[in-house]
Formats: sequence, C-alpha cells, structure tokens
Amino acid sequence: MTHQTLSPQALAVINGYQALAIAGKSVTCPYYNNKKGNARAALRVQVGKGDPDEIVAQAREVALRQGVDLSNLSAEGIRDFLMQHNLGIDCSGFIVHVLDAELAAQDVRLAAQLSFPEASFVRKLLAKMRFVENVSAAVLAHDANSVVVPLSSIQPGDMIMLQGFDAANKHDHILLISEVAYAADGMPVQCTYIHSTEPTTNDAYASGIAEGMIKIVDPNQPLNKQDWKSLSDTAVARDTYTKAQAAQACQLRRLRAVS
Repeated sequence: MTHQTLSPQALAVINGYQALAIAGKSVTCPYYNNKKGNARAALRVQVGKGDPDEIVAQAREVALRQGVDLSNLSAEGIRDFLMQHNLGIDCSGFIVHVLDAELAAQDVRLAAQLSFPEASFVRKLLAKMRFVENVSAAVLAHDANSVVVPLSSIQPGDMIMLQGFDAANKHDHILLISEVAYAADGMPVQCTYIHSTEPTTNDAYASGIAEGMIKIVDPNQPLNKQDWKSLSDTAVARDTYTKAQAAQACQLRRLRAVS
C-alpha cells in the first residue's frame, strides 16, 4: 500500500490542536460552538474559531485574571478549565485553520478562494473582515466553494459533510480527510478522518479533536456504506458513524481551489 497525507504545515496545525501546550502539559483541544453562547463581536478565540496559539494565550489570560495557577492542574484539569470558560474549537473552525495551512503550502490563501453566495451584502463585508468567524460547515459545503467527488478519488484534504443528522434535520457536521492508503492499483482501501466533535450524549468530555479510520470495502458505494467500525472502536468513532448513518446527506467534497 501507498499512503498520502496532508502537508507538514497542515499536520503541524492539527498537532497544535491535539497537544495544546499549557503550563507544561499537553492538552487535547475541546469542542466549543458559540451558537449557545451568543457572543457578538468577540475575538475569534472566544467564539470557537481560534487557532492553537490563540487558545493557549486566552487560557493563560483568563487564568491570570481569575488567579488560577494552571501549573497546579493536571492535563485533565486544564481541559476542564478550557471547557468551563468556553475555550475550544468548532468543527468548521478547525477545518478552516487546517485547510488554510494546507493551501498556504501551495502559496494559496483560503480566504481568497471561498465565497458567501447566500450572505447579504453587509454580511459579505463582515466575512471579509472576520473571515474565519463567518465560515460554517454549510459555507465549506456550498457548491460555490466545493464539489462532490467520488470515493474512488478520495485524497487528503477532502471533507466529509454530514447534513441533517438530528431529528429536525437541521444539524450539520464536517470532518477532514488527513490520510489515505491506496492499493497497488491506485484504489483507496482506507482513510483517516479528523474533526472537532461535539460531546456524545453519554459523555460530555468525549469531545474535541478526535481521529477515526474508515475501511473502504467498496469504493463504488457511498461513504456511509463503508466500514467505519473495525478500525476505530471508540465512543466518539461510534457516535460519528451513527451520525453518518442518520444524515440526510453524507458527501465527500473537495474545495474548488484544489479540484
């Protein structure tokens, strides 16, 4: 088998989220989405859109203001601190930062490639000034920004878009393909995805940056018909598989900038 991965620059961003360096500890970044927080005109790090350095800096600032010595906390304690203070990354924010690094390695800027076709004129202006904050899963998956690709041509940097997997068919989630293994004939046989995921219903702390693997048993069948279980048997992976099965649409998409 041969393997393809994201660029070293993109993998470095992923590692930054997987191992936030806070007070000498390595902390996995938790999930945070601002929909419930309703913070307006806040820094992007305060609305689930910060990069790893911004999250670390904000954690230190909050701890200083509150007189909390982070060095006295375990890695789990620091993660609790982040969650209690709404410091984390949502699914689209994570992917935007990783793909921005991936495209920057090719001298392309993601902000110059995405459009907001359904936004008002004022919203489009705001998106230019606060780009990351205005990119949602729906924006990444819009036909103006990405195209559906067959599973047989999957490559690192592709996105898995899960649309309408809740009872009201309004909840979306997006994952990123970070590595693909190919057979000798060039057909994909397995892939690794990474995402920032919401807590599962059974464990509020089983959230944040997580990886999973999919065994591709038939590249001519849809992605949600593949084997999501045998290579990744964790609570988060099982929850992700459940969402993929329940989704009204489970699409493999590729940014137009790289298609």
